[in-house]
Amino acid sequence: MTLKENLERAKWPITFFLVAILMTTLWQHFIGVPQSRRQYIAFYKKDIRNGTLNYVYASNGGTRIKIDGVNEVFTFYPDYADYNLSFASIAEVGDIVIKPSRTDTIILVHHRKEYRFTFEKLVPGYQIPE
Repeated sequence: MTLKENLERAKWPITFFLVAILMTTLWQHFIGVPQSRRQYIAFYKKDIRNGTLNYVYASNGGTRIKIDGVNEVFTFYPDYADYNLSFASIAEVGDIVIKPSRTDTIILVHHRKEYRFTFEKLVPGYQIPE
């Protein structure tokens, strides 16, 4: 087989690969980033006082929590540098969560000990609307 024939045969897999990369990039830009922004704003603005955790799940660096009596499931990306443990590895159903509105810190009360976690601002430079 000649080089020209090999290149001709490889054209479709290469084209498919490039289209897949393009579609993934477009999805992330138009769907992923706006969704992450909405989740961040909802969590940032929420005022949680002595909320009881009834759901904790971690995946892909993010953590999803559900607070008893609150209809929303919150997704956030906590920083765990201070404890060398992730929020989800410490938190258990029944633990207390405190997060004042418009702060980037969540306090987890686990077995009467307080753990403070800051969470990442997913869209650097983005100003939170009032």
